Amino acid sequence: MIRHDIQSVRWMMEYCLSRRPCTSRTTQFYVSSDGDPQYNITITYLQSTSAPNRNIRFSFRLSADVLDLNVTTCIENEGIIMAHRNHGPIRFSDVVIQADVIIDANNLLHIKNSQIGFGKTLSGRGNFDNNYYHLLVPKLATFINEKC
Repeated sequence: MIRHDIQSVRWMMEYCLSRRPCTSRTTQFYVSSDGDPQYNITITYLQSTSAPNRNIRFSFRLSADVLDLNVTTCIENEGIIMAHRNHGPIRFSDVVIQADVIIDANNLLHIKNSQIGFGKTLSGRGNFDNNYYHLLVPKLATFINEKC
């Protein structure tokens, strides 16, 4: 069971961080073409099936030494959704994602309640200041919660 759930998390993250066309005004993240992240995943199962937690199948902790992501800002211009800016690849170091995997009403799995941490190193093409770094982290957490 654990091996299957680890593989499920791996597939969910690969799907989540794959490149897609813009369909709404969001910031999208996807693994750069030259990046092939090596994830370490651990699974935790809840002991209780109390009402607030009954949809949670399990929780996981995913870590990676580095994660190279491209970032696309999607905008709406005269009623048309399009890519506005592309940044990347941006290298995040010491990545840690903790989240729950929930089952929705259609028996589909989704990642929710994610918490993300990174090391102090952020690098990429161009210069990144702390403000840009601090903007990316919550946007990535929101992206994972809403799109995964």
